[in-house]
Amino acid sequence: MTTVDPDIGSLLTTPPPAISQQEACAIAKTTFGLTGSLKQLTSERDVNFLLRADDGKGYVLKFTNEMEPEEQTDFQTKALLHLEKTAPSLRVPRAVPTLSGELWLELENGSRARLLSYVEGSLSSTLPKSPTLADAVATAGAKLVNALEGFEHPAANHYLIWDIKNAGTLRSMLPLIEDSEQRGLVERVIDGFDERIAPRLDDLPWQVIHGDLNPQNLVTEDETDLEIGVLDFGDMVRSPRICELAIAAGYQLDFSDVEASIVQFLACWHSICPLTRAEVELSADFIAARFATIITVANWRAQRYPENRAYITRNLALASNGIRHLTNLDTKGLYEVLADRAEAKLHKEIS
Repeated sequence: MTTVDPDIGSLLTTPPPAISQQEACAIAKTTFGLTGSLKQLTSERDVNFLLRADDGKGYVLKFTNEMEPEEQTDFQTKALLHLEKTAPSLRVPRAVPTLSGELWLELENGSRARLLSYVEGSLSSTLPKSPTLADAVATAGAKLVNALEGFEHPAANHYLIWDIKNAGTLRSMLPLIEDSEQRGLVERVIDGFDERIAPRLDDLPWQVIHGDLNPQNLVTEDETDLEIGVLDFGDMVRSPRICELAIAAGYQLDFSDVEASIVQFLACWHSICPLTRAEVELSADFIAARFATIITVANWRAQRYPENRAYITRNLALASNGIRHLTNLDTKGLYEVLADRAEAKLHKEIS
């Protein structure tokens, strides 16, 4: 098989815009009427600053990658405006207009300056895995899916390598995976995707999803009363909605009892956002496909950016371990297990 440099897109291959803190301060003042302290945040393709205004309120001043199409910026911004109407209690960023009422400022370098409210809290990645945390993540994810239901946008159908529905396209990238065991795990997942998921994609419920509910995009203010906040809507896409669950669940799996942890996550999610039988039966396959995507894209990026290899490959062990545990799981039996452990009402709803 010939190695293929994937069409991951210019957003992942173009460096973030060159915006100094001094320039960011000036734009915050003249465009949004805010002054205060700025701190640069980590970002893969944009430049983001935490702006702590003089009155104490927090904002994120975002400068988009110059290769991001305007329709993508509009897509992300309109989704946040939609959520403000459909789910005002959700802890997600809110779009803040410019002094002139625009949603962003066009810059000469092709970037766009946007201002979002800052969701206070600590990253959930700093917390140990627990059933309580998993339930909190499932609750937040399900509420977000419900809130995004019905939202449409012309840019929603764009191609995204991270989108699980595209897992079948990973096959041409297999030679990029250096470790032979990892390569074998990914190939097995792709075979399963082509056999079990691909023929049923059109039968699943589709909608716009957040697309990246990983622990780096989830925050909580209180370790005892976990109300999850969701960050970074840059990977939104229209896809089977079960992809949202699969991404979130993968990071919360308890490898000492994978089946039990999946069933619990499904049950918690379903109590808020009812799942179809097909979604339940394919959930483990979708989680495995997400892990396969992590391994494949991480290997590609590590080769392209060797100086950042440690950060890029940080989730390889999790993904490989996840696939190993999911390989022997009776995916069709998940429905029966969930139905047996749920209340009679839940059993009827899920049929």
